[in-house]
Amino acid sequence: MPGCRIANIYGPTEATVYATAWVAGDRLPEQAPPIGGPVALTRCYVLDGRLRPQPVGVTGELYLGGGGLARGYLNRPGLTAARFVADPFGAPGERMYRTGDLVRRRPDGGLEYVGRIDQQVKVRGFRIELGEVEEALRGCSGVAEAAAVATATDGHRRLVGYVVPAAGERTEPEALRRELGRTLPDYMVPSTVVVLDALPLNPNGKLDRGRLPDPGPAVRAARRVAPRTPTERTLAAILAEVLRVERVGVDDNFFELGGDSILSIQVVARARQEGLPLTSRDVYRHQTVAALAHCADTAAVPREAAPEPEAACGPAPLTPIQHWLFGTAGERAGHFSQALSVRLPGDLDPEALEEALNDLVAHHDALRSRFTPGDAPDAAAWSVDEQAPRLRLARHTGPETDTPHFGPFDLAHGPLLRAVLHDPGTGGPGVLHLAVHHLVVDGVSWRVLLEDLDRAYRARRAGGDGSAALPAKSSPLRQWARRLNAHAADGGFDDERGYWAEAVPAPKRPCPTR
Repeated sequence: MPGCRIANIYGPTEATVYATAWVAGDRLPEQAPPIGGPVALTRCYVLDGRLRPQPVGVTGELYLGGGGLARGYLNRPGLTAARFVADPFGAPGERMYRTGDLVRRRPDGGLEYVGRIDQQVKVRGFRIELGEVEEALRGCSGVAEAAAVATATDGHRRLVGYVVPAAGERTEPEALRRELGRTLPDYMVPSTVVVLDALPLNPNGKLDRGRLPDPGPAVRAARRVAPRTPTERTLAAILAEVLRVERVGVDDNFFELGGDSILSIQVVARARQEGLPLTSRDVYRHQTVAALAHCADTAAVPREAAPEPEAACGPAPLTPIQHWLFGTAGERAGHFSQALSVRLPGDLDPEALEEALNDLVAHHDALRSRFTPGDAPDAAAWSVDEQAPRLRLARHTGPETDTPHFGPFDLAHGPLLRAVLHDPGTGGPGVLHLAVHHLVVDGVSWRVLLEDLDRAYRARRAGGDGSAALPAKSSPLRQWARRLNAHAADGGFDDERGYWAEAVPAPKRPCPTR
């Protein structure tokens, strides 16, 4: 179009439609055109979740300020307060608008649009921007349009891509996956690519993700090769059980089928029960059944001397994060916990659930931990009891805000797990409220605990032993704590001190706490 100027202009209605602009030059951009810089009287901020400016190249949420902002949403004060927030970088009283869009700043100061913040997904333990995957798909040979979603099957998430071929082009899903693998990390490559005639659109002409077709099973039957050796048959059965799929072939990739870091731990635990000496690192390095079986068969001799087994019960040194919590919280340490609520089926067996909870405490050493005050502010005497007092499942009816699992924990006497069976009194299903002190649980731990609780409950309900249904125990927690402390004392993390000292400098003025 000679004589015409091409502009890419971005902006939401809440900022008077136009907020940023980029004008094309003589050369086409090598990738999707950026959205440029702010137009007159507009300010653009790229911020993280704590409203801190993001450096060049780092993705953050786009906030807009300046003269173009709307006053808010008519007759919706709550939504107005949530989206139009105080501008810490502007004059007193000024506001900025949370766009919900993810962008990153280019070296020249311009902005690149990445996607929506509600399109950020977590697959295999990695946070993925679907917009980045879609942009990479559109950059593949013969692709005109693309979409990406994260789907869940039996609780396991996988990345799925959808493409529309360009006119006269033919696209092969596996060829697209190979092409993506040259530029994207493996966890961002969709496990399945579906070819469509057109993407489903809503009445506004935008992608309707809810109408994208079901991609079907992740296993590509045409490539499946049946296990050939005893080790392959054992591992194929383990992966099929862990991933909850019907069959796994020797060339199928564990992570493409929905595997992640937590499931890899389960694979390793079950493989060791069968006498196969594997580690989580092996699962990442050898991602197919064939490769993993070869690794197990050639690992008859341990690659490094394993430490002598240590009793699960008795005194143990604090881990670094436990030192930090006692040093930071002091006398308030008992208040730091994590809570989680699970909606229950209508035919719940409360007695079987209580037995399963006790199976859980007996199986996980951390839940039998005890902490008594030490001489220093950041110290405590930590020990693991051989047998904790029996855990009782509390019953509660009424408002959820009154449930008794809230409040400080007695770290010296326990228990560090609380469970409340809550009847909301509305005739609907009950809710199980769980609370565990943060000294012994984190966000990753919950998934392991819930899966083990489910196994133990099903076994108890069927009249069996819940503890027998749980996977084999790994290294004792006390042993891990001792090895971690020894590694740190021997200088194992010294090479990282300089980086963290620069990345997290000491605050010049401490925040007031009272």
